[in-house]
Parts: sequence; C-alpha cells; structure tokens
Amino acid sequence: MPNGHDKRTTPDHETRHDRFPHPCPPPQAGEGDEDSLRETPFNQPPWQSIPADHPALPGHFPGNPIVPGVVLLSQVWEAVCRQAGTPLHCTGWPSVKFLAPLQPCVPFRVEVEFGAAQSAKFVCKTAAGTIAQGSVRFAPAVGA
Repeated sequence: MPNGHDKRTTPDHETRHDRFPHPCPPPQAGEGDEDSLRETPFNQPPWQSIPADHPALPGHFPGNPIVPGVVLLSQVWEAVCRQAGTPLHCTGWPSVKFLAPLQPCVPFRVEVEFGAAQSAKFVCKTAAGTIAQGSVRFAPAVGA
C-alpha cells in the first residue's frame, strides 16, 4: 500500500522503498546461513544485515553499493545501548577504524566490551573478518 513517500507496506507489514524494492537475498553458504543466524551462541551477538533498500544507500555508490560508515556506527550504538540495558547518551567516538567495506545484505555482528569510565570498545565482523573497530564514550541519558 503506497504511503506517499516512495514506500509501501507489504502484506507481512514490512516497509519497502518503491525505488529499492528488493530485500536481501538469502545468504550464501558460509555467510551467516539461516541455521547459523538462528543458532547464535548465548555469549555471541546476533547476526544482522543492512537491507539493499536502506534509504542511505542511493548514491553510495551506484552499481557497487557499500554501507555508509555512519549507518554501521548507528548499529554499533544500538548494540551498546541494548547491552547496557539502560538509556545512554553518546558523548564521543574517540577511535573508529573502518578496515573493509560492508555491502548491503552481508551478515555482520557487533561485539561490545564495556570498559571503565563510561566507555566501550567495539568490533564489527563479517564471516570474512573484521570490518570496523574502535571505541565509544557515553553517559547515562538525562531523565532516565
């Protein structure tokens, strides 16, 4: 059903952008296949992916899209907040290194290790290896 913003809602209530209607294809063997996505060990973060119809992908880069770093960092921040279990406010990214590009639909996971002084280290990994790493600082969210 169109909603006036080049988006539509599918019968299973997923939002799709009409200009980028293709969801992620099924993972290839060894790339976070359905069984490995479902059977994530208790101490491992879940696999996730950025869909091919993500609104940040147009123009980044036509014909060979890669996920913008800011989109990957938003996933890192979500992982930090989820694992902290309390509302947080980001106060800085002292260190961020992008080591390899991430293409849409490629499964990745974000590993977070909390340190002292309201900080955490993170590593983003695909089946092929580490794609980003760094650290983030935070404070308790005001009013939380």
